[in-house]
Parts: sequence; C-alpha cells; structure tokens
Amino acid sequence: MKTKLPWLLAAFLGLVVVLSHAQNAAPAGSVSRFQLFPTNQGLYRLDTETGETFIYREGFLPEGTRQYRYNYWQRVDDRWVVHDPAEEARQALSSPR
Repeated sequence: MKTKLPWLLAAFLGLVVVLSHAQNAAPAGSVSRFQLFPTNQGLYRLDTETGETFIYREGFLPEGTRQYRYNYWQRVDDRWVVHDPAEEARQALSSPR
C-alpha cells in the first residue's frame, strides 16, 4: 500500500492539472484583430477592423561586403494586386509624358 500511495497521489494531481486547464480554455467566439493565411505565394494578414490585406516580405539586400536583412508587411489592394512603390516609381519615370 505504501508504494501505491505516491503513484495514486501523482495521478490525482495530474488529473487536477489537466482538468483545471480544460476549464480555462479561450472562448470559441472571440476573433482577433489580425488573421493570418499561409499560401504558396506567402503569408497574408487580414486586418478584421479595417478590412485591409497585407503580404509578408523578407529577404536580404547585398550591400558591399555586408548583407542587410529586411522584413515588412506590404499592402495588397482590393483586386489582390501587390503594390511595389519602388517599381511603380520606376515605371512612372520610364513612361512617356
């Protein structure tokens, strides 16, 4: 009986811990402000308050002997077009006026 008592006590305490965590679960109806959607093209983030959509960009820029890391969220418009401000400026400068 003395060897079974510690095991029964450990099992009881483990059951109490599991049941206490089950009662403190987050409510199912709560919606967070940002929802993430992974796809083959990248990771999309939807802002549920404003309705805006962004795509996550990351990479490295080679600058001489050092590489600089970048990461940012880029806005996607209503037609699911990703806008690159640098590319749009280059195209505006190269187009005839």
